[in-house]
Amino acid sequence: TIYLTDDTSPEEIKAAANGGDVKAVKLYPAGATTNSASGVTDYAKITPALQAMAQYGLPLCVHGEVTDPSVDVFDRESNFISERLPSLLAANPGLRVIVEHMTTKEAVDFVLKSGPNVGGTITPQHLLVSRNAMLVGGARGNLAQSFGAIRRKYSAQFSAARNRLTPPRPPPDRDQ
Repeated sequence: TIYLTDDTSPEEIKAAANGGDVKAVKLYPAGATTNSASGVTDYAKITPALQAMAQYGLPLCVHGEVTDPSVDVFDRESNFISERLPSLLAANPGLRVIVEHMTTKEAVDFVLKSGPNVGGTITPQHLLVSRNAMLVGGARGNLAQSFGAIRRKYSAQFSAARNRLTPPRPPPDRDQ
């Protein structure tokens, strides 16, 4: 992926798409998460890049949240889904969008109701960390418990998936 900034040009998008090594463009709103200081500050500035992405078929992987200080930190994703994403899609027909690590019902519902150009990813531990997990008793202990619960509940499915994705080993050479 390449990192989308306010200054990413349509020419950079075209070169990335034609080069073959870049498979997507990552959008972080400035200040939303770790290493996002150079992220997008103004969606109007990235419109030409988004239009080029739609033209060249390069998907947008978006860290879907707003960074407006007036929006409660726990409402940042749902606000992005209701306020920002619909206008972003309407302004850029044909743009493929992947909403990364969704944590709200609003985000999942939006993706499910959208057309084939909108998808999403879910990160299980994000769903397990609630306000209580962070503010009551400390997140560290609650996260450890949550990861343990995930491991116990889904270990068979993870093993089966790993087995499907791992090529079989050749039989050992009996002469050695």
